[in-house]
Amino acid sequence: MRFMKRLSEVFTPPPHRLSSSATVEAPPRGTPRPTPPPGMTEEDVSAQLRTLVRSLIDVESSDERTRARARTQLTEMARHLGTYAMAAKIRMVLETVARDPQKAARYDFQRIHVLLGEFVFQHLFNEIAAMEGGERQLGPNIFSTYCGDLIDALCTGRGPHAALEMGIHITERCLLNAVDSRERRDIYLHLAEASTRCTRDQLEHALRRPHRHQTPTPMRRSGSSADTVGFVNQGSQCVEYARELYARVSRIREEFGALALAPALSRAELRMLASSESPPAASAGLSQRLGNHLQYIQAALAVARNSEYLPLVSHLEERGARTLVARMRIESESPELLARSRAAYESAAHHLEAHGDRENAIGLAPLSAQRYTKALELCAMAANDTQTAALQEKLAAVGR
Repeated sequence: MRFMKRLSEVFTPPPHRLSSSATVEAPPRGTPRPTPPPGMTEEDVSAQLRTLVRSLIDVESSDERTRARARTQLTEMARHLGTYAMAAKIRMVLETVARDPQKAARYDFQRIHVLLGEFVFQHLFNEIAAMEGGERQLGPNIFSTYCGDLIDALCTGRGPHAALEMGIHITERCLLNAVDSRERRDIYLHLAEASTRCTRDQLEHALRRPHRHQTPTPMRRSGSSADTVGFVNQGSQCVEYARELYARVSRIREEFGALALAPALSRAELRMLASSESPPAASAGLSQRLGNHLQYIQAALAVARNSEYLPLVSHLEERGARTLVARMRIESESPELLARSRAAYESAAHHLEAHGDRENAIGLAPLSAQRYTKALELCAMAANDTQTAALQEKLAAVGR
């Protein structure tokens, strides 16, 4: 749920929030193949789709109420057809519209590309969730296709910063799954690398064609040279970051994939042991598992430090701290373990804050705010009031 909440900010940056009716739930797995809405044929769907898409993007001949109604109807159609199939149909309509330069000049494509991104995201999220639940495998090739469609839609609809943020979120989710997985580590690492490659490639492609259906402002619709310069400058920063991210994640895949150790505890088990009001009684077997898990975390942390990808470093330091806290609760209170756990929490907060600073400097303010918020939680665990005060100031500045 936290992942969904974080990503929803990419689609709905304040204060322009969409209504709750915009959320599309994919049908449960095992349901019949999506069909047209009741009483409609494929031809009816295509005709209505063309009408609704034009109503949504034609800012000269449709008012805000008409556009909102068109958006709601498109969302409802996606419930029957499937979100990814709906996105594909919309793209076909857009390609047809773009062939008429005179009509295309009066269209604002931002809304439709944001909606496209929401549809693809819903599909991709459900695919990842199904894989996490053990319901299916998801290979790098089809995963790259989904990611490419999503990043392209966001880059066109929201701009390069939103596209890059989405790519980072998906990559980090795959990396954290790789950290937790015993059997599927390799596939998650390949998906993380595929996500970063796709993000880099799509941003590079967008930078080479900055005017393709990108119309978030009237200035951009007019083809302003100032708008082009702004897009290129923003895009260049994002491309540079995406290239760096791909290099770091590729190194993680190579080194982490070769790691012989595996996690001895699941994420849920570790959370329960470190925070439960009634931890289980000490036993030789549990102590051994905690020791093995800490050894695994330390080995994985060495890989993360070699890659210099600080969010992963921070995450593993936090896991190490939780493991030390669990040992304290299960075995015995120890000033040494307490000091080590607090030092690990403090280091995790410091690394996440530093990475948030880097992201804030290139315009990824929402993402940096998330880093600072998490770092504040880690500071509280470390009982570091000085770092907490500094982070609160940074978080307040990002929010202004």
